[in-house]
Amino acid sequence: MTGKCCFGLTFANEGRFILSVAALAAVEAGLILAGVLPLLGISSLGSTLFTLARIAVIAYMGWVLVKIGMKEIAIRGAIAQLAGFFVLCLADLIGSYTGKSVLGTAIPSYYYLFFVFGFSAIVNAFMGAIFAVCGAWLASKFKRRK
Repeated sequence: MTGKCCFGLTFANEGRFILSVAALAAVEAGLILAGVLPLLGISSLGSTLFTLARIAVIAYMGWVLVKIGMKEIAIRGAIAQLAGFFVLCLADLIGSYTGKSVLGTAIPSYYYLFFVFGFSAIVNAFMGAIFAVCGAWLASKFKRRK
């Protein structure tokens, strides 16, 4: 499968990284909902390791895709980070109906909840872009040119 999908992404390159970030977030959310990991609001070793794994996947995506340019890498890094963030938000919304929170934040109403989700989405998009560009920058400095 190398066909293009939305945003000009190809599954052979970017799609596998984006799905990896989303899968890591889904596993983390599942472990939180199952009670194995504490809430994301409580900084635990497990949550930190999952976050570092997502960052590593995004930075590696920048490393691999260094030839397409920094702007495109930043866009793809933002999309990858947003994919993981939206999986965690979806898990939090599902958990709110079952009485189990994922994020561990007390939000008084749904209006504030969507404000927090929106602001967090913007921050996560910037973080994903920064990590992907950092990976691409390191690749441009350390990869051997052929």
